[in-house]
Amino acid sequence: MPPRLPEHQQPNSNGVDDVPALYSLTAIGAATFLGSVLVGGYMLAANYVALGKRRFATFAIYGSCAVFGFFMFASRQLPPSENVILVINIAQVFVALLAANKLQGGMFKSYEEMGGIYHSMSRAILIGLVPLFFVLVLINIFGLPLIPVQP
Repeated sequence: MPPRLPEHQQPNSNGVDDVPALYSLTAIGAATFLGSVLVGGYMLAANYVALGKRRFATFAIYGSCAVFGFFMFASRQLPPSENVILVINIAQVFVALLAANKLQGGMFKSYEEMGGIYHSMSRAILIGLVPLFFVLVLINIFGLPLIPVQP
């Protein structure tokens, strides 16, 4: 029995075995909504690494960290409420999808023409839930409120 290849090197349904699996725009958006723009940056970087473009992957990580820092700063300047949290989250998804489409949109088109396959949506959702789970564990450990209480 031959050794099992990692998922990104598995042959796809067209028999093309040298095309790695990537994260789609939909998967990047869903994971960003569940996690943060950092998760979207991770997925962009993973796409670049799968295609052998490590330098671009580094830029994607640094860029997502900068955008995350901006959103954290912006959220501290606004009054705390559920609406602000939702708006910040939707803005992160918008920025992540805009960046993914701008940086990798053309690549997705040629990728699909070559017979490339995407990672499953369940994988993207699980990746998006990891930071959410981590934050909830920290809240549980330190007893931090989700929304600061105003005196």
